[in-house]
Amino acid sequence: MPATTCDLPDCARQCAAAVGATIPLRFWPRLMSGIPVSRFEVTEFIGDLFGDEPASRARLVATARDRGARPALVLVLRGLPEHPYRAPTDVWREIPDVYDPWEDRV
Repeated sequence: MPATTCDLPDCARQCAAAVGATIPLRFWPRLMSGIPVSRFEVTEFIGDLFGDEPASRARLVATARDRGARPALVLVLRGLPEHPYRAPTDVWREIPDVYDPWEDRV
């Protein structure tokens, strides 16, 4: 990722430079904070985009950014494959390591 277009916080930018940007984009959020992106967080920021028309990756990213999502979520969304998303579950399937707080329940 060219530094001239990077909008990551300094800590993530420095980390990526230190490892030669060999870390896949979807794992950067874990380097930026100890709080993983959760399904609830995904739904909170982009859940209402899904309806009659599917949402593109670009629309998901722009909406999350415009609504003030933390950089970790924006990075996860930027790492999604470019195809239409019809529901939040479509997004979750593309992010297998997204945190599901309901899995912790007994």
